[in-house]
Amino acid sequence: MGKKVLLLSVILLVSGWVMAQPEAEALSCINVSDVTLLPAAGCDLGGLTFSNFTVSASATFSPLTKVGLGAFSTASPTNVNLLFQLAPTPGIGPGDVLLSYGVTAGPGRRLTGIDLTNDAILGPVTIGELACRVPFTMGGTCAPENRLAALVLGPGQSAAALFPSAVDFAFLHKDIAVGVGGFISDFSNSHSLEPVPEPATLLLLGTSLTGMGLAYRRRRGGSLA
Repeated sequence: MGKKVLLLSVILLVSGWVMAQPEAEALSCINVSDVTLLPAAGCDLGGLTFSNFTVSASATFSPLTKVGLGAFSTASPTNVNLLFQLAPTPGIGPGDVLLSYGVTAGPGRRLTGIDLTNDAILGPVTIGELACRVPFTMGGTCAPENRLAALVLGPGQSAAALFPSAVDFAFLHKDIAVGVGGFISDFSNSHSLEPVPEPATLLLLGTSLTGMGLAYRRRRGGSLA
């Protein structure tokens, strides 16, 4: 009986260790030259998955306008910063580029807010951003009760917005409006994270260790009393 308990405990311990290991990341978001060419599953960076990218352009920006992700995108335990690179067609404003995508936090992480920077080279350029709990409507918005945060920034501005509560996923919509004489080639968007405990894994590990201790004591003729 003791050997069976010991074997079961070892199996549980190994299973818990495997469950606790991070999943292999898929395609990295860094150096993605055109987000519209990514599959629906998107790309990963810093424990977050960015998916379902859509980009549309109007006015002087043609449908060939590309939005990519640069090598200066970074990740830390508390923040994932995406550097978007915009490749507009010749001609400077007026025009709009609409960008939206979903963000999903991996195991052990939750999303707590956003931080946007407008690095326009020439104004006027305004970037509006909306974070929602649900996918956007055709007009690029969501009902007030589903909004997590909203930001509107002019050239050279940076701002952060915390969500009312941490979430596992969010949808982001950006409207990059370029006025006459304005030009922008890149902008950054950070996603704030917080670590979360994994009680199921910790409980499994504790149960395994307890089982191993129990089996050892029984083999030694002792007890837990």
